Amino acid sequence: MIREQGEVVALVPGGVLVETQRASGCASCSSQKGCGVRVLQGVFGGRRHRVTAQTTLPLRIGDRVELVLPASALVHAALLMYLLPLVALVVGAVIGQIVFHTNGAAILGSASGFVLSLVLVARLQSATHRQGRFAPRVEQVLFRAAD
Repeated sequence: MIREQGEVVALVPGGVLVETQRASGCASCSSQKGCGVRVLQGVFGGRRHRVTAQTTLPLRIGDRVELVLPASALVHAALLMYLLPLVALVVGAVIGQIVFHTNGAAILGSASGFVLSLVLVARLQSATHRQGRFAPRVEQVLFRAAD
């Protein structure tokens, strides 16, 4: 289980909107100045992130909570986001090369496979979001907000 702490900032149907503090390993990494991740974090700003979490607990705005997400959900999402487009790109290139016997067709096939995989990923992500299968849930209340 992946655990994260955050503060409830809004109540939504079936859950809450929780603001978490983004953790970064940049401070302890040996390649601080040459890393693109650090640059991207600086460009896209903010170390805060908002996420909708499922809960049945009676919460109020300002409550400090612990969120949990099954590790399998993170692995599934990573495979979906990274592996599926890569496989589609290669398969598209192979199909283009086999069918038309030209490098141009292989390039066009790979681009088509990649774009189609992105459409598929977006639809699958939308479906899993509606089902709430990979949504974090509030495990416990750490601190109650003052009245």
